[in-house]
Amino acid sequence: MTAAGRSDFKLPFGGCYNRQIRHVLSRMIRASLFALLLSGNLHAQALVSEPHGPDGKRLDFPTPAGVSAFAADGKDNGVRFIDLNGDGYDDIVFSNAERYGVYLFNPIEKKNVDWRLGWTFVMREGKAGDANSLPPIVRADGSDSGVRFKDSAMLADGKRIPYSELLKQPGPPPKTPEESLKAIHLKKGFKAELVAQEPLVQDPIFIDW
Repeated sequence: MTAAGRSDFKLPFGGCYNRQIRHVLSRMIRASLFALLLSGNLHAQALVSEPHGPDGKRLDFPTPAGVSAFAADGKDNGVRFIDLNGDGYDDIVFSNAERYGVYLFNPIEKKNVDWRLGWTFVMREGKAGDANSLPPIVRADGSDSGVRFKDSAMLADGKRIPYSELLKQPGPPPKTPEESLKAIHLKKGFKAELVAQEPLVQDPIFIDW
C-alpha cells in the first residue's frame, strides 16, 4: 500500500506502518474487495441447492435447453430443484423476468416412447407474463423475489400454488368421447364410430393405416 509513491505513510491518527503491517493490510483489503464482488452471488448460491435422487446422490444430467441455475454474470437465474411428485427425484421449477418452466425428472429410459433420462417431462414452459406463467423466483436484476417452497406448495406474495397444480399441463379440458366424435371431420362417404373409451382404454395404443 502506497500514498503518492511513498513506501511509508502516516495515517491521520499518526503512526508509521512498516512493510509487514502494510502487507497484512493489503491482504485484508484484497479479501474485502473479493467478498464484495461475490456478495451479490452468495445469497443466490445459498438458495440454489444441488439436485439429488432418492439415494442421496447428485443428479448429473444436463438441465433443459436455456435453463441454468446461474446467469452468465453468476447471479441467480430462478431455478429451484424441488421434488414435486414425491418420487425422490428433484424436479425443476424455473421462473425469472423472461421465462418460466416446470420440468419433471425421468429416471427411466424408454426409447420406444421417447422417454429420455433427465428433466425431460415438460409440464409447462413459456415467456413470463403469458396465461400459464409462474410468479418470478428472481427479479430482472437477479435478486430474490421472496418465492418459497413449503408445505407442498409454491408461495409467492400471498399466493399459494400447490404442487398438484404445478404437475398439471395447462390446456383446455378434455372432450368427452361424444364431443371428440363430433369434432372429427370426414370426407363424404366415410363414417367414424366410437369403438372404445375410458376406462376400457388404459394404455397407449398404436394405429396402423
